[in-house]
Amino acid sequence: MLLEREKEARQLALLEQQLNEVRTVEERLPKDVETLRRELKTLERSATRLQALVSTKRAMAQVRSAELHKAVQCYSEWLGLTLEPVRDDKTRFVFTRLVRAQPLREAYLVLGVDEQGNFVVDECEPAVAVKAPLAVLNETQELSAFMAHVRRLFVAALTQ
Repeated sequence: MLLEREKEARQLALLEQQLNEVRTVEERLPKDVETLRRELKTLERSATRLQALVSTKRAMAQVRSAELHKAVQCYSEWLGLTLEPVRDDKTRFVFTRLVRAQPLREAYLVLGVDEQGNFVVDECEPAVAVKAPLAVLNETQELSAFMAHVRRLFVAALTQ
């Protein structure tokens, strides 16, 4: 009988200990809930700011895309420049309207990017000296200035 009472006393002590642990958790719970609510509000504000930023960036990208599309149309219409995708993420820049007597005569170059992120010319017809302007392009990233320079080189090559 004494063993049973000792066993019951141990079980009672264990239950009291567990009850105290539950009470401690219960006391801490409202604080934890409030902390989590504050963190949630902070995250919601951050998400709202990020969504606004994404919307702004998308709007800016759409404007930039429209500007680029307009520029490509201008280049195509006035300078006879068309862009053609080529294998391996390269682009063929085809120029016409270089020689008044032969406005449909074409000159082109294929421009790509190497592993180091530098522009490279894979093909060029007629062959013109693009090494120096290409070095400037890789330094300045001014593609329009490079294309204007190459166009002048093509004009010079075709009018000789």
